[in-house]
Amino acid sequence: MRAGIEGYIVAQRAVAQMTEEVEDLIAEVSHEMAEAAAEAAQTGEDVIRAEGGASGDGQ
Repeated sequence: MRAGIEGYIVAQRAVAQMTEEVEDLIAEVSHEMAEAAAEAAQTGEDVIRAEGGASGDGQ
């Protein structure tokens, strides 16, 4: 019985560690996505400036 309890504790710790790693990966991906969105927005603004501003006809 003791071996079963110890095995459960080891498994529980492993799951906790994996959960933490997944949470870290999610945070990293979220950060990367936010940076990519900011860069895309800046690129869009740069393109509009390079073209002389908005055309005013919806294009």
